[in-house]
Amino acid sequence: MKKQVLIAEMDETLLSNVDCFERINKSLDKRFPRTMKISDEIRAKWERTSILDLDDKFHNCTKCSACGSWITDKRKPDYLAGLSVGEYADEKIYCPECVLFER
Repeated sequence: MKKQVLIAEMDETLLSNVDCFERINKSLDKRFPRTMKISDEIRAKWERTSILDLDDKFHNCTKCSACGSWITDKRKPDYLAGLSVGEYADEKIYCPECVLFER
């Protein structure tokens, strides 16, 4: 099963609020139905919502050298499967989109 990932950058003061996760869930509920119709035969069901505070000191994540989007390094242990895999060029790491469009 393939995952879809939504990444939202938020200020730490927002995340320090106790009901932040509940408000995010409610907001997602309004925008994304629990079951999406892909075709007449195929339906995709919402499995779960989870929040991970991305921090490159504790997780295998970093930001793209060109655009700043979050990526992971598959060469390192514990890469984050929900993030795009970065690619190295000239000793810098880039997201797949920046590599594709040569930013």
